[in-house]
Amino acid sequence: MPRAPRNQTVSSKAPATYAGLQSEKAYKQAWEKFSAFRSDPSSTMIPSADELTNYFTTERARGLMASSLWSTYSKLNRTMKIKYLVSLQQHAPNLSILLKGWGKHELPQQSLTFSSDLLEEYVCSSSAVVVGIFNKAAVSVIFVGGLRCGDRS
Repeated sequence: MPRAPRNQTVSSKAPATYAGLQSEKAYKQAWEKFSAFRSDPSSTMIPSADELTNYFTTERARGLMASSLWSTYSKLNRTMKIKYLVSLQQHAPNLSILLKGWGKHELPQQSLTFSSDLLEEYVCSSSAVVVGIFNKAAVSVIFVGGLRCGDRS
């Protein structure tokens, strides 16, 4: 499908609702936030690829992670399909490349682990306070249930 012309307005053939979406409110909020960012917030014209790129660049500069930006991309993509019958991939193909590039620089967060020595020291300590005993029991149960340890020997 070719790129939608710049002067295309809201389609009369487009569905009026977000039928089947449980998070309709989130989709509408994402579109409203983007619309407020546009140079003409009340415009019914299809946003330019530059407007979309500037929006995501600004959101990234505000500190949003790539995963949050992908979520926003998905919401705006669905709204573009409803309003203008065109996907973001068709209308602004470089946008997904930009988001992919940002995602490569983020390292996945690693779960915290406890060393076996640290767990053993905690459980075998001589704290007789009731809370301490409860905590030791909880750590023991959690360990048996699959607590991640860095060095099991």
